[in-house]
Amino acid sequence: MPKKPVVAALLFQLKIFSMINNQFLFGVVLSLFVCLGTLQAQDSGTQDQTLLDGKSIRITGIWAGSNHYASLYENTKVGHGAFVLAELNKDFLIGWNNFNTKGSGPDDLAFTLFTNELLFGYAHKSYKSIHPIIMLGAGSSRIIQTNPVTVNSLNDNVFVLKPVVGVELNAIRWIRISLEGGYRFAIGSNESFDFTDQDLSSFFMGLRFKFGWSWG
Repeated sequence: MPKKPVVAALLFQLKIFSMINNQFLFGVVLSLFVCLGTLQAQDSGTQDQTLLDGKSIRITGIWAGSNHYASLYENTKVGHGAFVLAELNKDFLIGWNNFNTKGSGPDDLAFTLFTNELLFGYAHKSYKSIHPIIMLGAGSSRIIQTNPVTVNSLNDNVFVLKPVVGVELNAIRWIRISLEGGYRFAIGSNESFDFTDQDLSSFFMGLRFKFGWSWG
């Protein structure tokens, strides 16, 4: 009997996924699907063992803020963005990030990389004043290349994967600041636009400012 609602929910989610292109909405739907799956597993007689056995998934905080990175490359790229995060069970994070990177590539052609990405994170023992944090961002990016000679703009789409590690400081109850470093993998660039995946990929370092509240 429990299998029927699971199959129905799965088919419903797949139908929604086929209709949604927006990264943020996709992340919301994905989160709802995970929650539905957890509730269904609790109602069934037998359960798969997971890392959260015996624990419920609880929202324990809400955070928003900005992040600022500088790429470590021969032509330094500077980026900044804004994000929103839900804190789950004190240490886990899931949310969305909008990030823009400006720089120059081959022949000093200026470009801007607009990225919308789904964020996943884990802050180990986040109740401590200083603690490690890891983040993973993944999403689609649009690159706009501007040629100052021809005054033309070219558009290209790439996929960006961005693992990040850092150290976070609980400055006060509602402000957290982290020093972070990571690598941006750019995949699928159109090389006819004079940019390769390697041109858009690089190490980076920067700061993340989080404002919000953790009540769990």
